[in-house]
Amino acid sequence: MSIAFHNIKEAILGIPYYEIPFDYKYIYHSLKKKINKNHNIPEEFDEIKYNIIDEKLNELLEILRDRPNFRVLNTGKVIYTEKEPINGYICPACGYDYDGNAQCDCYFNYFY
Repeated sequence: MSIAFHNIKEAILGIPYYEIPFDYKYIYHSLKKKINKNHNIPEEFDEIKYNIIDEKLNELLEILRDRPNFRVLNTGKVIYTEKEPINGYICPACGYDYDGNAQCDCYFNYFY
């Protein structure tokens, strides 16, 4: 199933957390914090550099453009196609594909 987002900010908040590269996860947390003042930011992302967010959003847009399950249109619209689980379930935190008979290996340590 494909999901269309009007811009990169909307896409960051709408795609699964595991699809965001680690170096850009702080952007997700900064956008969430603007929407919800009570959003808990993990310690490793405490020092968010708000003055470079727009620059980093453009970098992230170029990174997503190269991924097979993303399409970025000239208008800035981002189309995301969810990956299909092979074994049954995809962990919403890390993206691991597992059979559902046991917990994912990450144990949901990655907060989103």
